[in-house]
Amino acid sequence: SELEELEKTFGVADSNHSNSGTTRITLPPTPLPTSAPERWKPECERWTSFRANIHKPKRMASSILSNPGPCNGECVAVCICGSLRTFFEPKVSNSIIDILINGFNPSGRTDVFMVTSEEHSAKGGVYVIPEKDQCSIWGRMNLVAVEYVQAGDGPKTDRCRALITETERKHNRQYDWIIRPRPDSYWKTVSIQAKTAQKVVYYRHNQFTMLPRQYLHNFKWPFRGTPEHEIDVNEQPVPKLEFY
Repeated sequence: SELEELEKTFGVADSNHSNSGTTRITLPPTPLPTSAPERWKPECERWTSFRANIHKPKRMASSILSNPGPCNGECVAVCICGSLRTFFEPKVSNSIIDILINGFNPSGRTDVFMVTSEEHSAKGGVYVIPEKDQCSIWGRMNLVAVEYVQAGDGPKTDRCRALITETERKHNRQYDWIIRPRPDSYWKTVSIQAKTAQKVVYYRHNQFTMLPRQYLHNFKWPFRGTPEHEIDVNEQPVPKLEFY
């Protein structure tokens, strides 16, 4: 299956990519969370940029930054960035929502942005589920912006960063953490949380980035001049973050 191919592709970390001076910290894993309920009930429409039968909300959710209460280190922006691929495969989307988004920030104060596209290749394509199930997945995230950008990961990442900063300017406040996962990443472990995580850049090559807001200017791998921890899925006894 395509999911198995993704696991083969991303299941092994290459230690040769480690930067000089990079350190790794192993923390005990948190229990797997249960499936998150819907946060809102979006009305969906056909996403006409896709050839596949993909739907998106007609209107977006309100940003968590509109809440006047203090963030206390728990205002998070997640930018799901890349080709859509297997995002709607339940095993994949559930892991992104339950393990990564809610595992890292149990407070629920997480805005989700998505900049994505469809691959027009024989090996590419999009995993499609019924419209109501697509809407249910959107409803389990506080989705504040989705855009279609038919380009490589670089332009997608740049656009996602712009959406984040536009939202911050609108509400005159900033997020505490920024996370950039791929839409086709299957998450198994997140053992750090927004409120207590060490303020460094967590990353795995160009596939994933988690960084404090102060390093947003350095959003794309390879990074320059930031304190970093490379994610190694072979870390023993267990990695602090693990995905395929």
